[in-house]
Amino acid sequence: NLTGGWKLSMVNYYESGTPLGLNSCGGHQFNCDPLIGNIFVGNRPNFVAGNFNINWNNFYKGLPVFNTSAFSAPGVWTIGNAAPFYNGLRAPPYLDEDLALSKKFFFGERFSGELTMQFYNVLNRMLLSTGPGGGLACFSGDVLSGTFGRADSPGNNCQGNQPRRGQAQFKVYF
Repeated sequence: NLTGGWKLSMVNYYESGTPLGLNSCGGHQFNCDPLIGNIFVGNRPNFVAGNFNINWNNFYKGLPVFNTSAFSAPGVWTIGNAAPFYNGLRAPPYLDEDLALSKKFFFGERFSGELTMQFYNVLNRMLLSTGPGGGLACFSGDVLSGTFGRADSPGNNCQGNQPRRGQAQFKVYF
């Protein structure tokens, strides 16, 4: 019977996005690392005011993904007043669904077979790549950067997961 006896197994993984870290370095060594390369301490921007208004669809369009006017540069040798992380300013969530289908077949008393099909990233969700420190690898969090709040390298592959893929196997037992 081809229609009955199938087994379905799923592994689903859902995680909220990590908080995005912002800085105000602008490539200036003295503004982000006062010990000249011995320890990277980073300087934070100033939080001006406003709502973050996050829209991750803007990432693919090369537009800022949040309200960049909510932050400003504190100035050289000035420590910014922004918090290290904001709960409302996070990377997109990680959503992944994998599934497997299997069925046993019997060919008389001595022979049997098992068909197994496995599919990874079934819904083909594109997840943005995370970099060191939990930030996005292709995202500019530097308030002094010309690409602040946008994809800083839109031509690069920023996908942090594999596209949908699957495999199948058939085992024969005798």
